[in-house]
Amino acid sequence: MDNTHTCTITINDEPVKLLFGSIAGSILVDVVKNQPELVENDFVDEAGCSWILYAGYINQCKVKNITPTYKRSDFVVFLEDAQLTVEGENTLSMIGKTVLGSPYIELSKIPYNGN
Repeated sequence: MDNTHTCTITINDEPVKLLFGSIAGSILVDVVKNQPELVENDFVDEAGCSWILYAGYINQCKVKNITPTYKRSDFVVFLEDAQLTVEGENTLSMIGKTVLGSPYIELSKIPYNGN
């Protein structure tokens, strides 16, 4: 059964499944508490976006009991490359819709700018 809070991206020609569940939500809350500069005026910068992807990856690994092999820097490179093509931009749009559609990640509850 496919659910609305998962998506698959490609890193190094390998499919990487992302799961935006409660584990990812907890990771993001912790990250933003420690690095509030990642979100400013409701805008998440590229570093913040890489954390969102990485949190989804870690969530998937924990649920499936898989040892993570990718680093957050791999997701930074993915984001940089995706911005260069129309196909990549479409993938980023799909990821954004997936994150926003997840019942487990309430971005409005993630504190930013020290709030």
